Amino acid sequence: MPKVSVVMTAYNAMAYLPQTMETLLWQSFTDFELVLINNGSTDNIVEWVTQLGDPRIKLISQENRGIPGGLNRGIAHAQGEYITFLDADDLWDPTKLEKQVRVLDENPEVGLVYNWVTLIDEHSRDMGGLIHRHSIVKFHAEGDVRKQILEQDIIGCGSSAMVRRVCFEEVGVFDPSFTIAADWDMWVRIGLRYRFKVIKEPLTYYRKHSNSMTSNWQAAMQDCGVAIEKIFSYVSPELQYLKNYSYGRLYFYHAQQRVRSIERDSHEASRLYNKAISYSPQLAYSWKSMRLNFTINLLKLLGAERYDKLIKLSQLLVSNATNKLARLTISFGGNRKLLSNEIVK
Repeated sequence: MPKVSVVMTAYNAMAYLPQTMETLLWQSFTDFELVLINNGSTDNIVEWVTQLGDPRIKLISQENRGIPGGLNRGIAHAQGEYITFLDADDLWDPTKLEKQVRVLDENPEVGLVYNWVTLIDEHSRDMGGLIHRHSIVKFHAEGDVRKQILEQDIIGCGSSAMVRRVCFEEVGVFDPSFTIAADWDMWVRIGLRYRFKVIKEPLTYYRKHSNSMTSNWQAAMQDCGVAIEKIFSYVSPELQYLKNYSYGRLYFYHAQQRVRSIERDSHEASRLYNKAISYSPQLAYSWKSMRLNFTINLLKLLGAERYDKLIKLSQLLVSNATNKLARLTISFGGNRKLLSNEIVK
């Protein structure tokens, strides 16, 4: 029996699957199986996987049952003690499995371990910049995470989590009635019963597609709203106050997405931002909130075209600064004191 089962669903994903598979097969931890659910693809995935000839890959083809339905089929066929998930277009650091297995082995009370996530675009480029700050999604919650997980999805993306098999046996699998919110609903049910652990390293690369941020955001927000109502229908009375916080986080997130979308919709972003603050007033005093409010107003002032030019300039500056930093680190042999002096110059 393999120690770890990696569950992946794929639907016409051959544009990204070879790169994704490469980061899986190059893992430093090798005692795993891949349960790959072909969710009704019409591309050449079956032939491509067959020619790989890797005995660790178990390919199961079915009609398209959506991502939650595919994941549930994968869980049903998984044999590992630990189960983890990898989206067909996401990437992993080579040590991701090794580090997560070590955490679960050493902490039997932990049901789920996750790590930080780096956001990348369709071309595998880092999505950081001066306006949007860091491209690394960092959550610090661990231990008893009931309050944090009810307020928002702290996992970052589905490709980050590794879960003990027993968790699914006790709390059930993914709810197929959800699309976007299926992950969060799953993590909440686990978090209400088990302790979490976080690895504070960006071991997962989550691919953000510009078309998904543009075309599906209203459906995604509605899906998450339904999830909030479902989740708080079974949450204990002492935690019900978090429901408004959860709605606040939902609207805040989508305000951010409207700024980042192709349309640069400042008016919709502003409406969602104000709605977020009305549900959760304490959000207004966070650094993230002040930065988002500034960005919305900057977008209104400059307009989409000039704002985009500023974003490109900021990304160029960040890229140049990163390259200079790397050269200086090599030049000074990693001496941080000398490096700081040189940067000041």
